Amino acid sequence: MSTLRSFSSGKYQFNLDPTFDAAYVKSVDGGFHKAEVVSEQAGPSHLSFKHSSTVDIQPISIELGMAISKPMIDWISASWRRDYQRKSGSILHADFNGKIRYAQEFTEALILETSFPALDASSKDSAYMTVKIQPEGLSIKT
Repeated sequence: MSTLRSFSSGKYQFNLDPTFDAAYVKSVDGGFHKAEVVSEQAGPSHLSFKHSSTVDIQPISIELGMAISKPMIDWISASWRRDYQRKSGSILHADFNGKIRYAQEFTEALILETSFPALDASSKDSAYMTVKIQPEGLSIKT
């Protein structure tokens, strides 16, 4: 019987190259392998066989605090200047007690998009920037 229990990630740490703490992370979405399922008919019978064809990596969407580190600012500004740079790093997922449960280690990632919150002076919400990256390689360590 398994002793592992399910958990909800409550804290994250975003690291670039691979040990530099880049920013405060509010939320992380994506960053897992995804396979396409294909159905093929074999021979003259009406039986079809399903199998996976291509395996892709989902983009990782990271919601960061606006007080980000200089290496992260440099990576974003280089991307805006069309001086695309590939970066490696990791995202550590911890439970609400701060115990690290698993890590997503990505390699050769490019920035796909960046988005900023509405710049409204009357807003009382915290300002978080969203950065979406597409890694070329991904491994999940527990």
